[in-house]
Amino acid sequence: MWGEIGVQTEPFPNYPKGSQYDITPLLWEAIHKNGSGADIVRFDWLLDTLAGGELRYKAVFLPRIDYLEGEDIRSLLSYADRGGRVFCIGTQLVDDNRFILLPEPDSNHYLEWYTDVQRRYNLPHAVAIENPDRYLLQNHYRNDQGDDIFLFVNAQLHGAISSSITFPKEIYQNRTAWGYNPATDKKQLLTLENGSTWLYLPPAESLFIMFEKHDAQAAAHASLWSPAYREGQHYFPIHTRWHVSLHHAIEGWTRDTVMQRLCDLRQTQFKDFAGTVTYTTHLPYDSLGSDPIFDLGKVYDICELIVNGESCGVKWYGERIYDNVAPHLHPGDNTIVIKVTTTLNNYVHTLTDDKVIQHYIFKRNVPTTPAGLVGLDGQIAFF
Repeated sequence: MWGEIGVQTEPFPNYPKGSQYDITPLLWEAIHKNGSGADIVRFDWLLDTLAGGELRYKAVFLPRIDYLEGEDIRSLLSYADRGGRVFCIGTQLVDDNRFILLPEPDSNHYLEWYTDVQRRYNLPHAVAIENPDRYLLQNHYRNDQGDDIFLFVNAQLHGAISSSITFPKEIYQNRTAWGYNPATDKKQLLTLENGSTWLYLPPAESLFIMFEKHDAQAAAHASLWSPAYREGQHYFPIHTRWHVSLHHAIEGWTRDTVMQRLCDLRQTQFKDFAGTVTYTTHLPYDSLGSDPIFDLGKVYDICELIVNGESCGVKWYGERIYDNVAPHLHPGDNTIVIKVTTTLNNYVHTLTDDKVIQHYIFKRNVPTTPAGLVGLDGQIAFF
Protein backbone atom coordinates (compact mmCIF):
# COMPACT_ATOMS: atom_id res chain seq x y z
CA MET A 1 0.00 0.00 0.00
CA TRP A 2 2.76 2.46 0.91
CA GLY A 3 4.40 1.83 -2.46
CA GLU A 4 1.19 2.80 -4.22
CA ILE A 5 -0.17 5.73 -2.20
CA GLY A 6 2.56 6.70 0.26
CA VAL A 7 2.91 6.28 4.02
CA GLN A 8 -0.45 6.42 5.82
CA THR A 9 -0.65 7.55 9.44
CA GLU A 10 -3.50 6.16 11.56
CA PRO A 11 -6.04 7.20 12.65
CA PHE A 12 -6.20 9.73 9.79
CA PRO A 13 -5.21 7.85 6.61
CA ASN A 14 -5.67 9.56 3.30
CA TYR A 15 -6.89 6.77 1.04
CA PRO A 16 -7.46 7.87 -2.56
CA LYS A 17 -11.06 7.50 -3.71
CA GLY A 18 -11.45 4.50 -5.97
CA SER A 19 -8.66 2.44 -4.38
CA GLN A 20 -9.41 -0.82 -2.58
CA TYR A 21 -8.19 0.77 0.64
CA ASP A 22 -11.04 3.25 1.10
CA ILE A 23 -13.74 0.55 1.08
CA THR A 24 -11.95 -2.07 3.19
CA PRO A 25 -12.90 -0.47 6.57
CA LEU A 26 -16.53 -0.15 5.40
CA LEU A 27 -16.61 -3.84 4.49
CA TRP A 28 -15.03 -4.83 7.82
CA GLU A 29 -17.64 -2.81 9.73
CA ALA A 30 -20.55 -4.27 7.77
CA ILE A 31 -19.40 -7.84 8.41
CA HIS A 32 -19.09 -7.26 12.16
CA LYS A 33 -22.39 -5.38 12.40
CA ASN A 34 -24.08 -8.43 10.88
CA GLY A 35 -22.76 -10.71 13.60
CA SER A 36 -19.71 -12.11 11.83
CA GLY A 37 -15.99 -11.44 12.19
CA ALA A 38 -13.29 -10.44 9.73
CA ASP A 39 -9.58 -9.66 9.51
CA ILE A 40 -7.96 -7.17 7.16
CA VAL A 41 -4.75 -8.92 6.08
CA ARG A 42 -1.91 -8.59 3.64
CA PHE A 43 -2.25 -10.84 0.62
CA ASP A 44 1.02 -12.70 1.15
CA TRP A 45 -0.01 -13.49 4.73
CA LEU A 46 -3.41 -14.64 3.48
CA LEU A 47 -1.83 -17.05 1.01
CA ASP A 48 0.32 -18.58 3.75
CA THR A 49 -2.84 -19.10 5.81
CA LEU A 50 -4.78 -20.64 2.92
CA ALA A 51 -1.96 -23.09 2.24
CA GLY A 52 -2.73 -24.95 5.50
CA GLY A 53 -5.14 -27.86 5.64
CA GLU A 54 -7.69 -26.20 7.95
CA LEU A 55 -9.94 -23.48 6.54
CA ARG A 56 -9.27 -20.71 9.04
CA TYR A 57 -11.36 -18.32 6.93
CA LYS A 58 -14.68 -19.40 5.44
CA ALA A 59 -14.68 -16.60 2.87
CA VAL A 60 -12.24 -14.18 1.26
CA PHE A 61 -13.31 -10.77 -0.11
CA LEU A 62 -11.15 -9.09 -2.76
CA PRO A 63 -12.24 -5.43 -3.05
CA ARG A 64 -11.42 -3.78 -6.41
CA ILE A 65 -8.45 -6.09 -7.06
CA ASP A 66 -7.91 -6.39 -10.80
CA TYR A 67 -4.59 -8.27 -10.98
CA LEU A 68 -2.87 -11.16 -9.21
CA GLU A 69 0.01 -13.41 -10.19
CA GLY A 70 -0.95 -16.76 -11.67
CA GLU A 71 0.39 -18.69 -8.67
CA ASP A 72 -1.71 -16.54 -6.32
CA ILE A 73 -4.83 -17.21 -8.38
CA ARG A 74 -4.16 -20.94 -8.29
CA SER A 75 -3.89 -20.77 -4.49
CA LEU A 76 -7.29 -19.09 -4.29
CA LEU A 77 -8.82 -21.63 -6.65
CA SER A 78 -7.45 -24.47 -4.50
CA TYR A 79 -8.94 -22.77 -1.45
CA ALA A 80 -12.32 -22.59 -3.22
CA ASP A 81 -12.11 -26.27 -4.14
CA ARG A 82 -11.69 -27.11 -0.46
CA GLY A 83 -14.93 -25.30 0.46
CA GLY A 84 -13.82 -21.70 0.82
CA ARG A 85 -15.70 -18.84 -0.84
CA VAL A 86 -13.93 -16.17 -2.90
CA PHE A 87 -15.80 -12.93 -3.59
CA CYS A 88 -14.60 -10.23 -5.97
CA ILE A 89 -16.11 -6.80 -5.24
CA GLY A 90 -16.53 -4.48 -8.21
CA THR A 91 -13.99 -6.22 -10.46
CA GLN A 92 -14.05 -9.80 -11.80
CA LEU A 93 -10.51 -11.00 -11.23
CA VAL A 94 -10.79 -14.31 -13.10
CA ASP A 95 -13.39 -15.68 -15.48
CA ASP A 96 -14.14 -18.67 -13.25
CA ASN A 97 -17.37 -19.44 -11.40
CA ARG A 98 -15.38 -20.20 -8.28
CA PHE A 99 -14.74 -16.45 -8.08
CA ILE A 100 -18.09 -14.82 -7.24
CA LEU A 101 -18.52 -11.28 -8.56
CA LEU A 102 -20.44 -8.92 -6.28
CA PRO A 103 -21.55 -5.42 -7.29
CA GLU A 104 -20.04 -2.68 -5.19
CA PRO A 105 -22.56 -0.78 -3.02
CA ASP A 106 -22.40 2.94 -2.39
CA SER A 107 -20.56 3.90 0.79
CA ASN A 108 -23.75 4.51 2.79
CA HIS A 109 -25.25 1.04 2.29
CA TYR A 110 -22.54 -1.49 3.08
CA LEU A 111 -24.50 -2.72 6.09
CA GLU A 112 -27.61 -3.57 4.05
CA TRP A 113 -25.47 -4.89 1.20
CA TYR A 114 -23.66 -7.38 3.43
CA THR A 115 -26.91 -8.41 5.14
CA ASP A 116 -28.13 -9.53 1.72
CA VAL A 117 -24.82 -11.19 0.77
CA GLN A 118 -24.70 -13.08 4.07
CA ARG A 119 -28.22 -14.41 3.58
CA ARG A 120 -27.89 -15.18 -0.14
CA TYR A 121 -24.65 -17.15 0.18
CA ASN A 122 -25.36 -18.58 3.64
CA LEU A 123 -22.17 -17.10 5.11
CA PRO A 124 -21.39 -18.03 8.72
CA HIS A 125 -21.81 -15.73 11.69
CA ALA A 126 -20.92 -15.98 15.37
CA VAL A 127 -24.20 -14.35 16.45
CA ALA A 128 -27.39 -13.70 14.50
CA ILE A 129 -28.55 -10.09 14.93
CA GLU A 130 -32.21 -9.78 13.98
CA ASN A 131 -32.07 -6.01 13.43
CA PRO A 132 -28.56 -4.98 12.33
CA ASP A 133 -27.96 -1.28 12.89
CA ARG A 134 -25.17 0.93 11.60
CA TYR A 135 -24.61 2.16 15.18
CA LEU A 136 -24.58 -1.31 16.77
CA LEU A 137 -21.00 -2.57 16.81
CA GLN A 138 -20.08 -6.19 17.55
CA ASN A 139 -16.84 -8.07 17.99
CA HIS A 140 -16.18 -11.69 18.94
CA TYR A 141 -13.14 -12.90 20.86
CA ARG A 142 -12.00 -16.27 22.23
CA ASN A 143 -9.55 -16.33 25.13
CA ASP A 144 -6.87 -18.90 25.97
CA GLN A 145 -9.33 -20.86 28.13
CA GLY A 146 -11.69 -21.28 25.18
CA ASP A 147 -14.33 -18.86 26.53
CA ASP A 148 -16.28 -16.95 23.88
CA ILE A 149 -16.59 -13.21 24.53
CA PHE A 150 -18.86 -10.88 22.57
CA LEU A 151 -18.63 -7.11 22.82
CA PHE A 152 -21.68 -5.05 21.81
CA VAL A 153 -21.48 -1.25 21.61
CA ASN A 154 -24.12 1.38 20.88
CA ALA A 155 -22.21 4.16 19.12
CA GLN A 156 -25.11 6.64 19.23
CA LEU A 157 -24.95 9.50 21.71
CA HIS A 158 -28.70 9.91 22.22
CA GLY A 159 -30.58 6.92 20.82
CA ALA A 160 -31.09 3.46 22.29
CA ILE A 161 -30.72 0.29 20.19
CA SER A 162 -32.55 -2.99 20.65
CA SER A 163 -32.60 -6.30 18.82
CA SER A 164 -33.09 -9.99 19.38
CA ILE A 165 -29.75 -11.82 19.13
CA THR A 166 -29.24 -15.57 18.78
CA PHE A 167 -26.07 -17.55 19.44
CA PRO A 168 -25.34 -20.91 17.77
CA LYS A 169 -25.55 -24.07 19.86
CA GLU A 170 -21.79 -24.68 19.71
CA ILE A 171 -21.31 -21.37 21.52
CA TYR A 172 -23.77 -21.76 24.41
CA GLN A 173 -24.13 -25.54 24.85
CA ASN A 174 -22.80 -26.78 28.22
CA ARG A 175 -21.68 -23.26 29.10
CA THR A 176 -22.86 -20.49 31.39
CA ALA A 177 -23.80 -17.18 29.75
CA TRP A 178 -22.94 -13.96 31.58
CA GLY A 179 -23.68 -10.31 30.94
CA TYR A 180 -20.94 -7.92 32.04
CA ASN A 181 -21.32 -4.14 32.18
CA PRO A 182 -17.83 -2.55 32.11
CA ALA A 183 -19.15 0.78 33.42
CA THR A 184 -20.62 -0.69 36.61
CA ASP A 185 -18.31 -3.74 36.86
CA LYS A 186 -21.40 -5.95 37.30
CA LYS A 187 -21.29 -9.53 36.04
CA GLN A 188 -24.71 -11.17 36.04
CA LEU A 189 -26.23 -14.44 34.90
CA LEU A 190 -27.79 -14.24 31.43
CA THR A 191 -30.69 -16.52 30.57
CA LEU A 192 -31.12 -17.71 26.98
CA GLU A 193 -34.12 -19.26 25.25
CA ASN A 194 -32.87 -21.57 22.51
CA GLY A 195 -29.76 -19.43 22.33
CA SER A 196 -31.68 -16.17 22.05
CA THR A 197 -31.93 -13.10 24.26
CA TRP A 198 -33.11 -9.51 23.96
CA LEU A 199 -30.32 -6.96 23.62
CA TYR A 200 -31.09 -3.41 24.71
CA LEU A 201 -28.31 -0.83 24.78
CA PRO A 202 -28.91 2.75 25.98
CA PRO A 203 -26.99 5.52 24.20
CA ALA A 204 -23.18 5.15 24.25
CA GLU A 205 -23.40 1.98 26.35
CA SER A 206 -21.49 -1.27 25.89
CA LEU A 207 -22.05 -4.83 27.08
CA PHE A 208 -19.94 -7.96 27.15
CA ILE A 209 -21.74 -11.31 26.78
CA MET A 210 -19.45 -14.13 27.85
CA PHE A 211 -19.81 -17.90 27.58
CA GLU A 212 -17.70 -19.69 30.16
CA LYS A 213 -17.29 -23.27 31.34
CA HIS A 214 -20.31 -24.10 33.48
CA ASP A 215 -19.77 -23.27 37.15
CA ALA A 216 -22.84 -24.37 39.12
CA GLN A 217 -21.70 -22.72 42.34
CA ALA A 218 -21.07 -19.33 40.73
CA ALA A 219 -24.38 -19.48 38.84
CA ALA A 220 -26.33 -20.35 42.00
CA HIS A 221 -25.13 -17.20 43.77
CA ALA A 222 -25.36 -14.81 40.81
CA SER A 223 -28.04 -12.20 40.19
CA LEU A 224 -29.93 -12.25 36.90
CA TRP A 225 -29.05 -9.80 34.15
CA SER A 226 -31.91 -7.81 32.67
CA PRO A 227 -31.78 -4.93 30.17
CA ALA A 228 -32.50 -1.43 31.45
CA TYR A 229 -35.42 -1.23 29.05
CA ARG A 230 -37.34 2.05 29.41
CA GLU A 231 -39.61 2.03 26.34
CA GLY A 232 -43.27 1.80 27.26
CA GLN A 233 -42.75 3.41 30.67
CA HIS A 234 -45.28 6.12 31.50
CA TYR A 235 -43.40 9.42 31.66
CA PHE A 236 -44.59 12.43 33.62
CA PRO A 237 -43.06 15.70 32.37
CA ILE A 238 -42.17 18.14 35.11
CA HIS A 239 -43.51 21.55 34.12
CA THR A 240 -41.61 24.02 36.23
CA ARG A 241 -39.78 27.33 36.16
CA TRP A 242 -35.98 27.12 36.28
CA HIS A 243 -33.57 29.63 37.75
CA VAL A 244 -30.44 29.39 35.61
CA SER A 245 -27.00 30.59 36.67
CA LEU A 246 -24.13 30.54 34.16
CA HIS A 247 -20.50 30.80 35.24
CA HIS A 248 -18.07 31.29 32.35
CA ALA A 249 -14.99 29.06 32.65
CA ILE A 250 -12.66 31.37 30.70
CA GLU A 251 -13.91 34.92 31.21
CA GLY A 252 -14.95 34.40 34.82
CA TRP A 253 -18.31 36.18 34.75
CA THR A 254 -21.62 34.90 36.17
CA ARG A 255 -25.04 35.64 34.66
CA ASP A 256 -28.51 34.72 35.90
CA THR A 257 -31.67 34.13 33.89
CA VAL A 258 -34.98 32.28 34.04
CA MET A 259 -36.24 29.53 31.73
CA GLN A 260 -39.83 28.39 31.43
CA ARG A 261 -38.71 25.70 28.99
CA LEU A 262 -35.31 24.09 28.74
CA CYS A 263 -33.47 24.57 25.46
CA ASP A 264 -30.13 24.47 23.69
CA LEU A 265 -28.04 27.45 24.83
CA ARG A 266 -27.39 28.26 21.18
CA GLN A 267 -31.03 29.41 21.03
CA THR A 268 -30.36 32.01 23.71
CA GLN A 269 -28.09 35.02 24.18
CA PHE A 270 -25.50 32.58 25.60
CA LYS A 271 -24.87 30.76 22.33
CA ASP A 272 -21.06 31.06 22.74
CA PHE A 273 -21.01 30.03 26.40
CA ALA A 274 -18.42 27.68 27.91
CA GLY A 275 -18.48 26.73 31.57
CA THR A 276 -20.94 25.51 34.21
CA VAL A 277 -24.69 26.07 34.03
CA THR A 278 -26.69 25.55 37.23
CA TYR A 279 -30.42 24.89 36.86
CA THR A 280 -32.46 25.19 40.08
CA THR A 281 -36.13 24.56 40.80
CA HIS A 282 -38.40 23.48 43.67
CA LEU A 283 -40.79 20.53 43.46
CA PRO A 284 -43.44 19.49 45.99
CA TYR A 285 -42.99 15.99 47.40
CA ASP A 286 -46.59 14.94 46.67
CA SER A 287 -46.17 15.60 42.93
CA LEU A 288 -43.37 13.05 42.49
CA GLY A 289 -44.75 9.78 43.83
CA SER A 290 -43.06 7.48 46.32
CA ASP A 291 -40.11 6.31 44.22
CA PRO A 292 -39.58 8.54 41.18
CA ILE A 293 -36.91 7.84 38.59
CA PHE A 294 -35.67 11.07 37.01
CA ASP A 295 -34.89 11.32 33.31
CA LEU A 296 -33.05 14.51 32.38
CA GLY A 297 -33.41 13.84 28.66
CA LYS A 298 -30.73 15.30 26.41
CA VAL A 299 -27.80 16.92 28.21
CA TYR A 300 -24.68 18.51 26.69
CA ASP A 301 -22.28 17.56 28.21
CA ILE A 302 -21.44 16.54 31.83
CA CYS A 303 -24.26 16.66 34.37
CA GLU A 304 -24.78 16.24 38.10
CA LEU A 305 -28.16 15.91 39.81
CA ILE A 306 -28.36 17.33 43.34
CA VAL A 307 -31.49 16.79 45.45
CA ASN A 308 -31.80 18.84 48.66
CA GLY A 309 -28.06 19.40 48.71
CA GLU A 310 -27.14 15.72 48.23
CA SER A 311 -25.55 14.53 45.01
CA CYS A 312 -27.21 11.71 43.06
CA GLY A 313 -24.15 11.29 40.85
CA VAL A 314 -22.31 12.65 37.85
CA LYS A 315 -23.00 11.36 34.33
CA TRP A 316 -21.09 12.23 31.19
CA TYR A 317 -22.47 9.83 28.58
CA GLY A 318 -25.46 7.61 27.85
CA GLU A 319 -28.91 7.98 29.36
CA ARG A 320 -29.14 10.68 32.02
CA ILE A 321 -31.47 8.62 34.19
CA TYR A 322 -31.30 8.66 37.99
CA ASP A 323 -33.00 5.87 39.95
CA ASN A 324 -31.55 6.89 43.32
CA VAL A 325 -33.60 10.05 43.92
CA ALA A 326 -36.13 8.77 46.50
CA PRO A 327 -33.75 8.57 49.53
CA HIS A 328 -32.94 12.28 49.12
CA LEU A 329 -36.54 13.54 49.01
CA HIS A 330 -38.53 14.80 52.01
CA PRO A 331 -42.11 16.02 52.59
CA GLY A 332 -42.79 19.55 51.43
CA ASP A 333 -40.75 21.45 48.86
CA ASN A 334 -37.64 19.77 47.47
CA THR A 335 -34.77 21.71 45.90
CA ILE A 336 -33.64 20.18 42.60
CA VAL A 337 -30.32 21.35 41.16
CA ILE A 338 -28.83 20.18 37.87
CA LYS A 339 -25.29 21.26 37.07
CA VAL A 340 -24.14 21.01 33.47
CA THR A 341 -20.55 21.60 32.36
CA THR A 342 -20.16 22.36 28.65
CA THR A 343 -17.18 22.02 26.33
CA LEU A 344 -15.17 24.96 24.95
CA ASN A 345 -16.23 24.32 21.34
CA ASN A 346 -18.81 27.09 20.95
CA TYR A 347 -16.64 29.63 22.78
CA VAL A 348 -13.58 29.10 20.58
CA HIS A 349 -15.69 30.00 17.55
CA THR A 350 -15.54 33.59 18.83
CA LEU A 351 -11.71 33.65 18.75
CA THR A 352 -11.49 34.74 15.13
CA ASP A 353 -8.03 36.31 15.50
CA ASP A 354 -6.37 33.19 16.92
CA LYS A 355 -4.29 31.49 14.19
CA VAL A 356 -4.46 28.06 15.85
CA ILE A 357 -8.25 28.28 16.10
CA GLN A 358 -8.42 29.43 12.48
CA HIS A 359 -6.46 26.35 11.40
CA TYR A 360 -8.33 23.72 13.43
CA ILE A 361 -11.84 25.21 13.58
CA PHE A 362 -12.58 27.58 10.72
CA LYS A 363 -10.54 26.01 7.93
CA ARG A 364 -12.02 22.61 8.77
CA ASN A 365 -15.55 24.01 9.11
CA VAL A 366 -16.04 22.54 12.58
CA PRO A 367 -19.66 23.33 13.52
CA THR A 368 -20.94 24.60 16.84
CA THR A 369 -22.55 21.97 19.05
CA PRO A 370 -25.61 21.81 21.35
CA ALA A 371 -24.97 23.00 24.91
CA GLY A 372 -26.72 22.82 28.25
CA LEU A 373 -29.75 20.94 29.56
CA VAL A 374 -32.21 20.38 26.71
CA GLY A 375 -34.42 17.79 28.39
CA LEU A 376 -37.36 15.95 26.85
CA ASP A 377 -39.32 18.43 24.77
CA GLY A 378 -38.16 21.29 27.00
CA GLN A 379 -38.73 19.57 30.36
CA ILE A 380 -37.21 16.89 32.53
CA ALA A 381 -39.47 13.96 33.44
CA PHE A 382 -39.95 11.16 35.91
CA PHE A 383 -41.51 7.73 35.77
